[in-house]
Amino acid sequence: MNALNGEIPVNMTTAKARFTAINGIMLVMFSEDTMIHPKTTSQFASEDAKGNPIAMEDQDIYKNDVFGLKTVNEAKKIQMVTVKGNHL
Repeated sequence: MNALNGEIPVNMTTAKARFTAINGIMLVMFSEDTMIHPKTTSQFASEDAKGNPIAMEDQDIYKNDVFGLKTVNEAKKIQMVTVKGNHL
């Protein structure tokens, strides 16, 4: 995440090529997660300053396909899973 946040230099062309080459990814969110806040970030969602949810597809990092998340999603390679309970 440091690279995506611009905290360390990274070649995003290479990162995007590597990420989009995956066969698939499962993003797991725990319904009662107390470790990750907001819990929806485990599936690339977020919240605005007022705590309102921002869907993965509504974020600039997705819209601009910065590291290939949009490409992978549109290729149906992302499986979103919600597991009942707290974080492991």
